[in-house]
Amino acid sequence: MDGRGIESVLLGLEASWAKPRIWLGPAWAVLCGGLASGRLGFNGWTVLVLLLSLFLGDPLLGTIWREASAMASPYNPTSLSERSKARLSPPPYTLPGSLADRLFRWAEERLSWWSSVWPRFEAPLAGLAFALPLAFLLAILLGQSVVMLIAVALILVAWESLRLHGGREPSLLLRASYAGGMAWLVGYLAFRPLIPQVALQRHGEAILWALIYTGVLYAFQSIDKGERDEGIRLLNLVQIFGVAVLVLTKEPILAGVVALLLLPQMLLQPVLKRGRVYLRRTQFFALMGMMVGALAVAI
Repeated sequence: MDGRGIESVLLGLEASWAKPRIWLGPAWAVLCGGLASGRLGFNGWTVLVLLLSLFLGDPLLGTIWREASAMASPYNPTSLSERSKARLSPPPYTLPGSLADRLFRWAEERLSWWSSVWPRFEAPLAGLAFALPLAFLLAILLGQSVVMLIAVALILVAWESLRLHGGREPSLLLRASYAGGMAWLVGYLAFRPLIPQVALQRHGEAILWALIYTGVLYAFQSIDKGERDEGIRLLNLVQIFGVAVLVLTKEPILAGVVALLLLPQMLLQPVLKRGRVYLRRTQFFALMGMMVGALAVAI
């Protein structure tokens, strides 16, 4: 998986999120969150809110992550002697070495530098100029809770951008939190606004399953990156934790369903030695397990 992130499976936009081989991505997270709200129904309002949530949580947030990451990646422009220098005409009678002359030489240097990096920033800036206002517009339509959530998501984007600008590798955990947990909560909060005074009481289980989803997506990304053994161990632990949560919340039948969905994954682990082959064969079971967890929140 490259630094761009996770590819959108909803639309043919260049709003990239997860590579197509990882279907456990933001679109499924939004669907799980919407189901967990317990307010999905077959009416026009519900369908509209769900579609807006899907568009916000998948391609729009994906575009913001990708373009911000592209702008923050380290870049070494060519030296001034190797690129076309900008030429400014100083005012008449400007003496060499004077303050005005130094000011114009500085402006030439800055303009030359900008002309060298502008081709790199042009496309990302255009993408952000499209995605950011539209994301906040949709968030406003979906409610104040979603607006606050998008603000938190942008903090994650800024955090990742600072890491990339400092020359560090892309963070799989930040990406999974953004594409998994944030998208899950977009679907949930679009139907059930957050009430701060009773957040833990009313929304604690939903937040917990958003974290479980994040953990599963992080494990999948680790496997896809080549860290097969570590990723599979984490994948097992996160799903076992989900089973334990269902038992503790007095949902033994659903806990049994998630455990049964985990069983074929574990049986195939010794057989499928290549991580990406394992993903293709088993991620359907994890998809269904996350949906069952969302159903447990709703009932």
